[in-house]
Amino acid sequence: MNYSDLREQIQAWPKHEGTQKVVRAPIIHEGFPGQFNLSFSEYHWLQEFENYVQFNHDYCISTVQSCIRLADFPFISGEEGYRYLGVFELADVYGALNFARKVDYSLLYRAQIRSFVDFLVQEGIPKEFVHASYCTGGNVDMLTNGKYTFQFQVPKDLFSKDAFLEAGVPKENLIPDTSRNTFLALHLYRPTMWGYRNELFVDIGINKKKDCLI
Repeated sequence: MNYSDLREQIQAWPKHEGTQKVVRAPIIHEGFPGQFNLSFSEYHWLQEFENYVQFNHDYCISTVQSCIRLADFPFISGEEGYRYLGVFELADVYGALNFARKVDYSLLYRAQIRSFVDFLVQEGIPKEFVHASYCTGGNVDMLTNGKYTFQFQVPKDLFSKDAFLEAGVPKENLIPDTSRNTFLALHLYRPTMWGYRNELFVDIGINKKKDCLI
């Protein structure tokens, strides 16, 4: 399978109910002053809500987003250069989901993770080859490696751990983590959401893993 085929399959994969397709963000926009676009949703949030944290209605979107992270460039020629690209794309599998109302996140995590694992299986990747990290909790100071030093104890992420197990990822393939790799903590020139995130790694058979962030 080539890249364009994979891109089309991701776009065609069933999304969360109510998810709307949107045009990708420009590579230069006000969400990242002085930089290229670095991530997935910031441009669309600003267009829809004019901020990153106060939503007055549900907003679930799907797109394939172009990104350029200049900070990655020094790593391209390094030992793990296979994990980096100068220009790359981020795509959602189940939708980028933002809710103004309360939702049952345990059910939502299960649906998101099941969808992602099912997609990998459809692409010929056995569940036994899938490894997934999750946040084991801890103080903000520790989880952010001292970047933020206020005192707050982040609880363990049990939702996604249980969801990976229910989706068929072997227990021994789960990776407990205590870093920002599994705890999003940013301040992008204006307040933004914090919270859990996961990394999925696919065993490519050469004692390395190639990662996909969700």
